[in-house]
Amino acid sequence: MKPVRHFGIDIDKAALTVACHQVPGQTRRIGNDPPAIDAWLDELPPRSVLAVEASGACHQTLLQRAVAKGAIYLLNPRDVRHYAESLRRRAKTDRVDAQVIARYLEREQDHLRRYTAPEEHAASLEWLLRRRALLVRQQGSLRLGFQDAPLPAIDALLAQYKAALAQIDRLIDEQVAADRARQQQRELLRTIPGVGALSSAALLSLFWRLPGIGAEALIAYIGLDPRPRESGSYRGTRKLSKRGEAEFRRRLTWRRPPSLGIRSAKHSTRATARADSVPPPSS
Repeated sequence: MKPVRHFGIDIDKAALTVACHQVPGQTRRIGNDPPAIDAWLDELPPRSVLAVEASGACHQTLLQRAVAKGAIYLLNPRDVRHYAESLRRRAKTDRVDAQVIARYLEREQDHLRRYTAPEEHAASLEWLLRRRALLVRQQGSLRLGFQDAPLPAIDALLAQYKAALAQIDRLIDEQVAADRARQQQRELLRTIPGVGALSSAALLSLFWRLPGIGAEALIAYIGLDPRPRESGSYRGTRKLSKRGEAEFRRRLTWRRPPSLGIRSAKHSTRATARADSVPPPSS
């Protein structure tokens, strides 16, 4: 049986920098486009394992093609950064990052969860939510930047943002309504205090992506789990771990009633995860 090859990939908008842990000191530069990625994947030896950091939209093309070829792991950039610091790496370049990722994969593969592609509808819903978040951030920056200098053109632009957000909201509603069981789940989620149209859609996208996830696992996945700080007789204040995507936490905590703090929002999330009177459809 041929040995396992561990490939670390540092990715940007233009290219992939690839390093193999079993071939130290060598890296390869590949274009971040479907033809180049497909050609490289076809050249990989059997039993190759890949890992890449989550990097916005840059890694999506690689994930879509690599998941059908074999094992690929999507890593938390913070974990890789701390690992690199523990190795006392003095430089930070694409080549060094790819080598660190390959070494991290080789050492920690048994403790990592392989990436699995979401269903088409789940991916579409997540795409809409991400694009909506992008518009909200841009709208907020624009409003803040011109709050002391009101201009008719800016008002018109903000009105266009509002119309675009309303259109995305309609598309989200249509995406969920296309599946009757999911629509019933969303209606059930909205009966929880503090869970509105957007947060219910965000939770639904999580349940869609992670079928069967438990309450505690869901809280840990979105980073709302308290992190203990204890040593000997010292008992520090517990703070939220804030692991995972910050966008998920923002979706679940924004526009909540003033009476709901982070603790209440977290408890609402736990209650949401237990609202299983409408079972999820089988995948």
